[in-house]
Amino acid sequence: ALFLILFVLFSPYLMAQALPEAVNALIKDIELPGDGMRSLAVDMHMRLPGMPVHIFCQLRYCASESYSLQVYDGNDGTPLLIVTDQLALINDPFAETLSLIASAGVVFELLPQADRYTANFAFNMPVDGMVNNKIRFDFKTMFSRLTENVEISSSSADVIAISGLTKEKSRCCATFAASATMPLLSLSLFVEDTVEPVLEFSRIDVDSLSTETFKAFPDQELRESGLPLLRIMPEGAIDIMSIMASVVKAIIARSAIYKPEMREQVEKVLLQKVDWENISSRDIKRSNLLRNLFPEDAAR
Repeated sequence: ALFLILFVLFSPYLMAQALPEAVNALIKDIELPGDGMRSLAVDMHMRLPGMPVHIFCQLRYCASESYSLQVYDGNDGTPLLIVTDQLALINDPFAETLSLIASAGVVFELLPQADRYTANFAFNMPVDGMVNNKIRFDFKTMFSRLTENVEISSSSADVIAISGLTKEKSRCCATFAASATMPLLSLSLFVEDTVEPVLEFSRIDVDSLSTETFKAFPDQELRESGLPLLRIMPEGAIDIMSIMASVVKAIIARSAIYKPEMREQVEKVLLQKVDWENISSRDIKRSNLLRNLFPEDAAR
């Protein structure tokens, strides 16, 4: 069950191959489970054009069954969605309690869909009692759509930088290290007329993590924090789309909690009036505790 969080426009109409074969050989897709890698660390920033919304995602995997997805408000590092050790924590500033869902799997995808490229993150519920994790990055199709103003440069014998445009004038900038297990090191995607990337992979790292550095879910510390918590067991009917919609609402709402000038615009987006004083007070109390419980991985 996925929730579409961002569109990145990439034309589906492929023209003559713009990238040389030597560069194409460095482009690899990622798919888990099943790729045989020992570990994966991905840091991704999302910025919504026209709104002060900045989302920071940290995806971690250690073979063979440790998956983690941590989604933060990129402005202040407050956790909004945590999926670790098959537990999913949702921080919705509109809700009076945090939600903790048992038996949840990680979902993270970057895929072409018709005339768009989409980035999705969510969590999965068990199917026939089995937790399902799904990670897919289709980088090959993405780079095949760079057909205009393609530039390739090298800052060293090993590092290559690539930039180019799609037919729809979306821009892509990337760096590769030819000797790395996963040569793609960083990737930024811009839509036309944006200064900051709408999608930015600041870290793509394969086979460097260890199980010792994988952060476990701080279940006991969460219980002792005094934060109001609603525990949801997988036996009940869970509307994942509704929960992910609340995560998106939280992301949008938090952009206006500390920026009163944005509140009228946000209420129009959310189609509701908001008691800003109430949710701001609740958010302040939660945020510091949650940032301490679920800190960002400093290795960015």
